[in-house]
This record gives sequence, structure tokens and C-alpha cells, in this order.
Amino acid sequence: MSAARSLTALRVIAVTAALPLLLTACGYGSEAKKEEDAPKAAGATAGDGKALSASEVRIGYFPNLTHATALVGLQEGLI
Repeated sequence: MSAARSLTALRVIAVTAALPLLLTACGYGSEAKKEEDAPKAAGATAGDGKALSASEVRIGYFPNLTHATALVGLQEGLI
């Protein structure tokens, strides 16, 4: 078998193997929730769990560039 024919066969095998993956990624497997399935209130819980509320939330962050969102939020008074 020549090198060109081998390369063509390899391409066909690669496309054949990748095609099911691409079709699966573009599938219609997920559906949006209906309104009656959605929680009615912000404090709604799943199952029999209790709704939690807190008067204070503590946010942990490092004072560096990777946590800039927390730094800006605190400086601007958004958090």
C-alpha cells in the first residue's frame, strides 16, 4: 500500500470515529424545565430539606489578580 493511500485510509477512519462524537454533542438530549417543575420561590429546596437563611455571608479571597472580582466588589461597595 502506498503512503498516499495509507494516509487517505487513516483520514477516513478518523472521520468515521469522530462523526458519532460530533452528532452526540449536537443532539437534543436535554430539555428545558417546564414552569411547573421550577421552584416557586428563591428559598425553595429540593426534597425534604430545610430552607436556609443567613444574615451574614463571609467571602474568602486572596488579595491578588486572580481574585480581582472580590477586590473590586469590596472596594466599590457591591459586596
